[in-house]
Amino acid sequence: MMIYTVYLCGSALSMPRRAHPLEKSFTVWYDNDRVALFLPESAFRTAVQAGKGRAIFQMFNVYLMRNAENEIRRAFPSAERTAELAACRDGALRESKCASWTLLDGAILHATGAPVDFRTFTREKNGKWSCPSAAFSLSHTKDFCAAVVSDAPCGIDIEERTAFLRTHDDERAAKIKERILAAGDDANEDFLTLWTKKESLYKAYGSGGFAPREIDTGAHPVRVYTIPAFDLTLSVCGENLDEIRFFCLRENKVVPMDGGEILPTAKKNIQP
Repeated sequence: MMIYTVYLCGSALSMPRRAHPLEKSFTVWYDNDRVALFLPESAFRTAVQAGKGRAIFQMFNVYLMRNAENEIRRAFPSAERTAELAACRDGALRESKCASWTLLDGAILHATGAPVDFRTFTREKNGKWSCPSAAFSLSHTKDFCAAVVSDAPCGIDIEERTAFLRTHDDERAAKIKERILAAGDDANEDFLTLWTKKESLYKAYGSGGFAPREIDTGAHPVRVYTIPAFDLTLSVCGENLDEIRFFCLRENKVVPMDGGEILPTAKKNIQP
C-alpha cells in the first residue's frame, strides 16, 4: 500500500463518507494503483493514478433552474458583485443576474462539497468571474439560468428556442450567420446552434471582448443539447465533457435530471 495526496476541488472526503473538515488536500490509500472515493454528490467513482503519485478526478456538472421555482437571493457578501448589481439599471437583467448566482451557490456546494464564499470571487476586465474552488460558467435568459461546474475551463450558453427564433427570422439569422462564420465552423449548422456554441467557447477560452467571427467552433470540443421541457437549447464546452451530468435546482434543492425526479422523460428530453 502507498499513500498519495489527491486534490479534489478543495474538498476533503473519505470512505466511508462522514463529516469531514474541508481542506485543500487529503491523503487516501491506493491499492493496485486505484482508489475508491465518495463524491459530494454521493456518487461512487474511481480515481486512477496518473504518474508521480498524483490522482486526477474529472467533473463536468450542468445545472439548470427555472427562476420562478426557486427563492432568489438578492444580496451577496461581495462588494464587487454588489456594486455590479447596483450599477445594472435594467431591473429584469438584474433579477436574472441574481438568479444565476443563486444557482451558482447551490451548484458549487453540490459539486465540491464546499460552501460558497463569494468574497473569494474575482472579476476580470472582460466581466468574467472566477473562484478558487472550481471552474464555472453561467448563462441566463429571462426565465431560466444555467451553470456548469468543472475542474477545468468550461463554458455554457442557453437560449429559449421559441423566443430566440421569434427575434431571429430566417433572413436576419442568415445575415448574422454570414458575418460570424469562422474558418473552422460548419456552415450547414443552424444559426441558433452556431451562436450558442460560440457563446460557450468564449466563456471558456475568450480573453477579450466577444468577437464571434474570431471564435472557431471546431477548435475545442462542444456539445449541444435540446431540452424540450424547458424549451431550451444548451451548448457546453470544456475538457471533461465525457463526465457530463445534468441537475436541476427546484425549490433551492439540487436534484438529478436524469433520475426521473424532475422530468419523467429527462433522458429523452436531453439530446445531443
